[in-house]
Amino acid sequence: GLPLSSAETGIGPLLFRFRWRGMNFIFRLVPLRGEVRSVYLSSKRWKNLLFFGAGPLANLATTLLATLYAPQLELIALVSLLLGFGNLMPFAMLGERSDGDFIRLELETPRKAIVD
Repeated sequence: GLPLSSAETGIGPLLFRFRWRGMNFIFRLVPLRGEVRSVYLSSKRWKNLLFFGAGPLANLATTLLATLYAPQLELIALVSLLLGFGNLMPFAMLGERSDGDFIRLELETPRKAIVD
């Protein structure tokens, strides 16, 4: 796995934060998004693609679970679906990159051939 530096969930005002075993945990009022930061990227492309694809996949899972088991949460399901697709779009804004942009960069970066 990749060593993580922080995990954040939610948007809006900060509820609380704490540090545990060298990792920062941040919780905000409205749990509509999440973010995990790693200390560094792997030299293995598949690990990086899995890491950056996990966020949009979590959005899709949230959408499916809310739609199937809690129809009263359809607005949250719709927002989660839109955030997931939006996060797959390659863009950078205010110094931050989307998961889609990191995936694009990972796929465009040439790798050295491994010779035995």
